Amino acid sequence: MNEIKSENCKAIESLTIVNDKSLKVNENSLSFDKIFTPQCTDEDIYNQCGKELVANFINGYNATIFAYGQTGSGKTYTMFEENEGHKGIVPLAIKDLWQKVGKINKSDSPKIKVLDEEDESLLLSNDKSQGKAIKLSCSMLEIYKENVYDLLSEDQDSTTT
Repeated sequence: MNEIKSENCKAIESLTIVNDKSLKVNENSLSFDKIFTPQCTDEDIYNQCGKELVANFINGYNATIFAYGQTGSGKTYTMFEENEGHKGIVPLAIKDLWQKVGKINKSDSPKIKVLDEEDESLLLSNDKSQGKAIKLSCSMLEIYKENVYDLLSEDQDSTTT
């Protein structure tokens, strides 16, 4: 087997997590918004990254949870997988959303109505007496070799380049 050598490609000799926002690879320091170790649970990640998004979504802001990484790194498992002792980020967010909507609708606050396709005109209405209206949609896209695949589409040939 031939070994590929490049001046731009160097082996990782040491990797040190300095704190929850930076790590050191060889002699280079890298900074991030947050670093999660393998010991972190999905609940830990959701509490740090998703919980505030759900609260902001209920207050009228768009929210996106985005997973990026190489093939086989666990993106789908982390985002969606549910099994004994494990809940993905998306199921945790949906559970939290419905709990928050239920709490608001039981209180004296203006109610929140979850819309279906026919009710979308309420989103454009300025009549606040009917409370808030939210529209929840979920997309699951895969970007592979510069093609975008809609993984929730019934049309298996739905790609965009």
